[in-house]
Amino acid sequence: MSIKPHIFKEAILTIENLSLKLGDALILRDINIEILNVVRSDAVQGQVVVVLGRSGIGKTQLFKTIAGLQDPKSITGKILMGAEKKLVEVGRIGVVAQNYYITPRLTVMDTVVRAGRQGGLSRKEAKEKGLTLLEKFSIADKRNFYPAQLSGGQRQRVAIIEQLMCSEDFLLMDEPFSGLDYLSKQKTCETISKVASENEKNTIIIITHDIEAAVEVADTIWMLGRDRDEKGNIIPGARVIEKVDLMEMGLAWTPGIQFTREFGKLVSELKAKFSDHNGPYV
Repeated sequence: MSIKPHIFKEAILTIENLSLKLGDALILRDINIEILNVVRSDAVQGQVVVVLGRSGIGKTQLFKTIAGLQDPKSITGKILMGAEKKLVEVGRIGVVAQNYYITPRLTVMDTVVRAGRQGGLSRKEAKEKGLTLLEKFSIADKRNFYPAQLSGGQRQRVAIIEQLMCSEDFLLMDEPFSGLDYLSKQKTCETISKVASENEKNTIIIITHDIEAAVEVADTIWMLGRDRDEKGNIIPGARVIEKVDLMEMGLAWTPGIQFTREFGKLVSELKAKFSDHNGPYV
């Protein structure tokens, strides 16, 4: 696969010495990693980082920590946003949880306008921005519908738009592929790619255990696992064991990548790592 020209600029998100302890359990340990602004000369390109790990490893707790939703007393280390390295605050990062909730009594348009108002826009600005996003995500014709009248995929798109209306350039998604059939999963991947291509500062962090979807949509994968001591015993606390750079592999930003030999090869390699019962990812 050919590598598409790109350069890295300033840090958009920096995680420094992050550990998380809930009660007596060490969940996350000594995470040090950053997301850099990716710039392409031939296209507008945001960042799509996937945190890949098995169920129960601590992915959702990392999700909550990055979003600023954990009790600060349970955390050591820092999560810093932007080149100015401001501490993360609740509301600055949009969150689309696995069981995303949309107010049932509001229409789609009312939902996105309310989100824009919460983000500081005037009602006119919120309506204009909301309609633009609804059109871009092919759901403007449903703007007067209520959530119960939408499909699961349509509700997911509304939840994403709602966060884009009121947050900055960050979007966190927890298991967005869970329970979806093949076509719905493809649509979700397309939606994520569309969000990333809206602005080069747009940064999407996805938490998942779906290896195929991760390779299809990501430009970078963080492999979450746990170290072992000299006797082979698991050391408590997950961390990013490995970073997979799909950009340097020529696998990023390629429509139809899931049908290529290179895609299948990487998926097989990652599955083998998660199947190694003596490795860090079990």
